[in-house]
Amino acid sequence: LFGGTLCGPNSTLTISTAANFLSYSWTRNGYPQNSGTNELQIDGEGTYKVAVMDEIGCRNTPPALVIKRMGPFESTSGLSNTICSNDSIVIGNLSAAVYNVSWKRNGIDIPVSASIFYAKDAGVYTYSVSNGAQCALNYSTQVNHKAAPQGILNTVKDTSFCEDDFYLLSVTTATTGINWYNNNTQVAFNVDKINPYSSGNYYAVLTANGCSFTTPKVKVNVVPVPSTPIFTVRFDSLISFFPSGNQWLLNGEPIPGATSRVYHILENGDYSLINLGEAGCQSDTSVVLAFRTSGIYRREQATFNVFPNP
Repeated sequence: LFGGTLCGPNSTLTISTAANFLSYSWTRNGYPQNSGTNELQIDGEGTYKVAVMDEIGCRNTPPALVIKRMGPFESTSGLSNTICSNDSIVIGNLSAAVYNVSWKRNGIDIPVSASIFYAKDAGVYTYSVSNGAQCALNYSTQVNHKAAPQGILNTVKDTSFCEDDFYLLSVTTATTGINWYNNNTQVAFNVDKINPYSSGNYYAVLTANGCSFTTPKVKVNVVPVPSTPIFTVRFDSLISFFPSGNQWLLNGEPIPGATSRVYHILENGDYSLINLGEAGCQSDTSVVLAFRTSGIYRREQATFNVFPNP
């Protein structure tokens, strides 16, 4: 038997056998077919057989012929698609993977031989599917663009800062559809700037025309501020309850080198204490101790004279 492949959804095919027989009886999947010649026109897949008889009455049945249909392979995404300008869409058909596939965009060859293609650029995409010389099917898909929002995430200083500090994140964009996230949890919306109050990975999602754009993430480290220190007084010494991070103040100004837990008072004034933590974060100022003295009486050494007593 001689045959081939059905090309596409509505194609027909003529199969045949040798023409030097007296009679022909065709079947498809075991059912008789309406042909008494050496040729049979078919339009469906199946297993075809023919029984032939020669002039002397000898009968013969050649090996069966299995006919398959190639296609159709319309795009899995449809014939016309509109996508966001920063997006892509899958076109093509996975079932065409067993055949030869070639691609073009606006008539220009694309160096891709896969049966599906991730289209990003607008244009007319065509792909051809063939199984060699027998079948060649061509399909076309239009991809259109709609504008996606764009934006730039701005920072105003180092991304590690104290929790009582002011740190601004802002986004430069033409759209008003702005949603802010920290570690994938929404923290603000419809504002172009925020002040982070907790550590995490911050980013903005911009929306317009049914499209979205996600800015790069910014890692923010919010450093806790130390608690307000307390201290006690013992004679002429000030003693902090904090083992480290101390900075003693005199009249509101840091005393150079006075960073120990204990400070010995050297002069009158208003004494207080702050604590310095990670990244230089500073606590609130402690209570103020007003230290005053009126002076210390210094007694001169006494002199004695001894005389005899007659």
